[in-house]
Amino acid sequence: MSGKIIEMKRQSGGETGKNLYDRASTLVVQGKLMEAEGLISEGRQLEPVNADFANLDGLVLLRKGDSDGAADRFAEATLIDEGRADLRNNLGTALLESGRVREAADAIAGGLAIDGNNVNLLRNAATAAIILGDSDRAVELACRAVKEEPHEAGSHVVLAETLLRSGDSKAAADALECLKFLEGTPMKVILKAVHLYIRMDMLEEAQGMVYTAVESDPSNCKLMLLLGKVLEMQDDLDGAKHVYVTILSYETENIDARNGLGCVLERKGKYSEALEHFMEAHRLSPLDEQIEVNLGIVLDKLDMDDEAERHLTLVMERAPGFGVAFNAMGCFLSRRGKYIEAADNFTTAIGLEPDNDRYRRNLELAQSMIAAMGLQESRP
Repeated sequence: MSGKIIEMKRQSGGETGKNLYDRASTLVVQGKLMEAEGLISEGRQLEPVNADFANLDGLVLLRKGDSDGAADRFAEATLIDEGRADLRNNLGTALLESGRVREAADAIAGGLAIDGNNVNLLRNAATAAIILGDSDRAVELACRAVKEEPHEAGSHVVLAETLLRSGDSKAAADALECLKFLEGTPMKVILKAVHLYIRMDMLEEAQGMVYTAVESDPSNCKLMLLLGKVLEMQDDLDGAKHVYVTILSYETENIDARNGLGCVLERKGKYSEALEHFMEAHRLSPLDEQIEVNLGIVLDKLDMDDEAERHLTLVMERAPGFGVAFNAMGCFLSRRGKYIEAADNFTTAIGLEPDNDRYRRNLELAQSMIAAMGLQESRP
């Protein structure tokens, strides 16, 4: 965003394009996106062929979650000013977020041709290489990023992810360990690091990192929710319950906290209380597949068969690729002695998530009951 802005006067008010750009940039940093959009629109009318305004427009769209729209703006900016590596990096970022990985890799490669030591480009290039399955290239790029800026936390997290994808979990853990010695780590980077710890089943390290982050930002709901989830995974149900209740005390309509509290209560055997929270979460987010499955599961445990089956069936019809729903229906049918139908649902769930060991154990149990009872298992 350092390109030159032509000093043109507005016809009314006499404000220059540079003033509009500076004000809009400040609003974007402050998170006041709607106000920024108005100024950007004025600036683009005043200076329609301006890479900075196109780029800033893209940054706003990216923050709003419109990665495809952002990519269009960044592509426009790169056409206006082909020699700027930062614009190509922003384009690569938007394309990565929209799942257009090969296009992203091309945009990022173009940026590296301009500035081969740009850390942001190196990190994005490593991320693209990970997704495209080139682990060796990803590790090389991530190492270059760390070498360029060893105090940049994001580079260490990208390196950890590339090492984990390449199968070297010990080296990945070592890369994350470096974060303890860095100050001012952005929240987005902390969240990603915690998820990597969880993937490596290093739950104590994940909990420690989240606790440290929460202490510095106790009102951050994303951090609190992640802490609750980590505590659940460690079977600290009372701790997780306390976290979710705390969030709901100042954000009563937080769907994730409401659903999390329902899950904790369900695991503690408090099905009626869990039902209340799942119903409220479902009211707030009626199309959320996981919440509806959770609702069906707890209704099943309360022997409300018709309602449980209705909710599970709705999810299966609405999201036929959601293996969790088919597994839940298999469990529902198993508890009612319908092992053949249960086995069919478990088989479908495994087809959707082949690496899920829990689904396979459920299928094996259903098949053992079919054999023990001398039933005829259905065939595809």
